[in-house]
Amino acid sequence: MDNSVINIAISISDSFVMPARVMLYSLFSKASRKIRVFLLYNFLSAENRDLLRQTAEGSGNSFEEIFIDEKWFSGASLNRNPLFSIEIYYRIMLPYLTEVDKILWLDADIVVTDDIAKLYDNDISDRYIAAIIDIGEEKGSRDEIKKKLGIEEQVYFNSGVILFNNKKIREEIPKEDFFEAINRFNDILVCPDQDILNYVLGKNFLDLPIYYNYQHHTDGDCDETKGMILHYIWKKPWNSDYPGYLDKPFWDNAVSCGFKREYKKYRIGKKAAYLKGDLLPAVTSRLKRGKK
Repeated sequence: MDNSVINIAISISDSFVMPARVMLYSLFSKASRKIRVFLLYNFLSAENRDLLRQTAEGSGNSFEEIFIDEKWFSGASLNRNPLFSIEIYYRIMLPYLTEVDKILWLDADIVVTDDIAKLYDNDISDRYIAAIIDIGEEKGSRDEIKKKLGIEEQVYFNSGVILFNNKKIREEIPKEDFFEAINRFNDILVCPDQDILNYVLGKNFLDLPIYYNYQHHTDGDCDETKGMILHYIWKKPWNSDYPGYLDKPFWDNAVSCGFKREYKKYRIGKKAAYLKGDLLPAVTSRLKRGKK
């Protein structure tokens, strides 16, 4: 596989443009090679697509748009979860929408702290994907959905960071398999795209260290040095109700790429949430000690 350029794929709704730009900034600022960004979209406005393009091309990287027909996932479940939007499913089609043989999917709610080539250069020539164990698998909360999907013996991975071997998937798995799985399990999906990807691809994936998708930002002993990718699952560090410990890496990147005003608003909102007692006890204690 040609690794001279790092292929990255993202997909967001309009409400996620700000964190997506921060993610891309953090990615570009640490990368040792040129990056080609593929944006999968349907409802994303032209203005916001242009902002993402400017973020990429302004750093000397390339940017391509791929339109997704909304009918493909028109009946797919989002489990009535406000954190999910239909864009979560778009990653499933990556092997069939691009001609590249290898591509790295990145969620927008992450910050990259090291050279992404360290992840991209993993050899997956004999695997469908490389991914990282899901925090729910570590804590046993995925056991029920794994049983329902019939994949009890598999390690359940997180879909926020996935290195796809597009070539192998295209050659061995018809795209219809994904849609059939969605239709079959639609009523029981918990983390919809993640459940489907584990069901279809989970028998042949490279299990990477948590360093490549660090999901422990709300744990009391979390440490930003433990992850080259900090993944903000659940609450987000750009919202004042964020109860985690790793908002500083996000805002360091955000301020550096032009979101100073947003940072000031965040700090005001955070202080108000603290005064109202809306933050978790651990975070309240941390604020009393004067820490971010």
